[in-house]
Parts: sequence; C-alpha cells; structure tokens
Amino acid sequence: MRVNRQKLSGKLQLEIESYLRERTSQGLLSQTTLTYRQVLECFASWMNDNYSNVRSATEVKALHLKAFNRYLEDLNCYKHNTIVKYLSVIRVCIRSFGECSHYDIPKYKRRTGVRLSESEITELIDQTNTDTEPGLRDRALIAVLACKKFRVHEICNLSRSQIATMLWESRNSIIDDRARLHIGEYLMCRKDNFGALFIRYKPGKMLDDDRNDNFRGITRQTVNRILAKYAKMTDLQYIPSANSFRIV
Repeated sequence: MRVNRQKLSGKLQLEIESYLRERTSQGLLSQTTLTYRQVLECFASWMNDNYSNVRSATEVKALHLKAFNRYLEDLNCYKHNTIVKYLSVIRVCIRSFGECSHYDIPKYKRRTGVRLSESEITELIDQTNTDTEPGLRDRALIAVLACKKFRVHEICNLSRSQIATMLWESRNSIIDDRARLHIGEYLMCRKDNFGALFIRYKPGKMLDDDRNDNFRGITRQTVNRILAKYAKMTDLQYIPSANSFRIV
C-alpha cells in the first residue's frame, strides 16, 4: 500500500499513532505493527480524499468502511481475504476510540477439500536442503505437520522442552518415527539457547546479530511461506497451506 504522507495530518492521524504505540507496548510484533501502519495510513489518506469532513476516529461510520471496502475491491489488486484482514484492522482501531456503528465485515473464504497425500508430503520433504540449518528446520516442520496431531498455532508455540517430553516418552504416539528422526537431527545442529522448537532465520544474519528480532518462533505465515517455497519445486498443481494438514 502506497500512501502520500503529505496528506496525513490532523486528529485522525494522531489517533492512529496513539493506537499503534499502545499496541506496540502490548507486545505487537514489529512486522505486524508495520502492516497495521500501512493499512491505517492508507485508510486515513483515502478518508482525507473522500470524506474530508471526518476529522476523528469517533466520526467514522459503517458507511465509510463499506465505501472503503468497495474501493479496495475496485482496485483489483487485493485478494478477498486480504481485504477482510485490512477491514478488521481498521475496525478494531476505530472501536478503540469509541463505539463504531455496526458493520458486518465480509467473511473469510476458506479453502476446503485440499489434502496432501503421503507421496506429496514425501516429495515436499525431499526438496529441503539438509546441508543448512533452515533446511533441517523445514524438513522437521513438514514432518511434524504430517503427523496431523497438532494445530498450526500449537506447532508455532512448541518449545524444545515440550518436544523433548514428546520424543522420549514411549507411551506418547503423537510424534511418529519420521518426525522424531528429523527433529533430532535439527536440534543436533542448533547452537543457540532459544526456547522455541522452530525459529525464524533471516538471510545473511549471524546468530549473534540482533538475537531478539531474528530468532523468534515461527508464525502461521512463516509455515505457509515454507510450504509454498517447496511446492514450487515440485509438480504439485496447487500451493498447499498449513490447513492442508488436518488433525485426524
């Protein structure tokens, strides 16, 4: 989203800045804060162009959100679910300053019926580069997803101590032998002391560079990017998402 910052002024922009500072103090990730800023500033700029008489977040009504929804749809450059996410960000911000008139945001479109077969899972795993630590992470991640015993947010929040219990308790059948093997090889190459089982990496960054920012646990978006990366290396006719691995 490109925004003409020269148009951003007045009480609405100050309220947006106040809202972002508050969310940051509550622990909102820096990348998420950046996305929120882009969405809210785009909305503020659009409001300035089309409803210049609206000066404050408390004056924003359902009709404004509905018109902004149509504006984003007419651009033909955003997917439906992206527009829904943007509208949700705006509505939460507006409501933080007072009651906003009711507006039903469109529902997310859910992809259903897309399931990965065992051969497709194996093909994805075979594309990983096991000569690198990120590649070992990706292989272990796909293997854990293939167990179909975890929800995605549970995998993102797994710690090394939790997985150690799952790996070595003989009565526990959550982790299959393939995932057990790949997790073990991934952890053996890890030289850090971070608690998360799966961590994010940034190209060109060493372990001691900005540890707090570059080695957070992964997110659902990270999982989907990893799957898309390896799917493009295969003959799959579609890009799988984390939802392609269902709990059984």
